[in-house]
Amino acid sequence: TRLKTWIEDTLEKKFDLSINQEKTKVVNLANSKSKLNFLGFTLKQVPLRGREWHKMCLITPAEKSLVRAREKIKERTSYKNGFKPLRKVIKELNQFLIGWGQYFSKGHPSKAFNKLNSYAHCKVYRFMQRRSQRGYKKRNESESWYAEIKRLGL
Repeated sequence: TRLKTWIEDTLEKKFDLSINQEKTKVVNLANSKSKLNFLGFTLKQVPLRGREWHKMCLITPAEKSLVRAREKIKERTSYKNGFKPLRKVIKELNQFLIGWGQYFSKGHPSKAFNKLNSYAHCKVYRFMQRRSQRGYKKRNESESWYAEIKRLGL
């Protein structure tokens, strides 16, 4: 409590900031069930593989951030954008994904990146198929959809 009081006094007096008492809390990350969501990241303490007695702070994108990112991808690949050229839709999607990826590149984001990447590919595939009554035709039929979407620039 002494440390908490000192931090509050420092922030309020020295930096002239006000602390929201409803949102402010002290979290003990040593507890295996506890985690902290802060600025779109989730922080939790986990044991290292092979050395369970050593703990590390795992920093990953929060689930709420992933949900918002999926909503943005869904919005950009919506049927409402069917009139836009495919290259423009992919360019807008790339700009969003690059920015999101740069913000969340700290910590251990690979699982979140893989989930978002597969979601984006699935949405682009559906978007391409929905653009006409006959569907999108690949240039090379032996090529996978993943390779086709990659060739288009995603």
